[in-house]
Amino acid sequence: MRRPKIFWTLSALGIAAGASAPLYFFDLVPALVAWVFGISATTMVFYGMDKFFSRHDAPRIPELTLHSLALFGGTVGALVGQVIFKHKTAKISFRIVFLAIAAAQAAAIAYLVVNQDQIPEWYFSLVEMP
Repeated sequence: MRRPKIFWTLSALGIAAGASAPLYFFDLVPALVAWVFGISATTMVFYGMDKFFSRHDAPRIPELTLHSLALFGGTVGALVGQVIFKHKTAKISFRIVFLAIAAAQAAAIAYLVVNQDQIPEWYFSLVEMP
């Protein structure tokens, strides 16, 4: 595979979109909730796949892909995947980047909660039921 980072990242994002689309289009949850569910589930599966690949000397999923999935909203899935599969828990450099992503997301959520009156109107269409 010539460009595994691009391949794995785009594959994961496509799977996440496919997993979240039915939740949104059948009016089960708001768009943002559907996306977070889809990307988190995909991220957890990718952690499990990478653990499997590491035990069987197969080509691995790049760390950049795992971090990208967390950055795009799969932080909960990444954390669950790390715990369930006991994967990427000992590598300090990986943990630092992951914790930085989680801290940035927590800060963004806190900012949105505190400054609700400054949130653009289009954002509410993502978090309200259609």
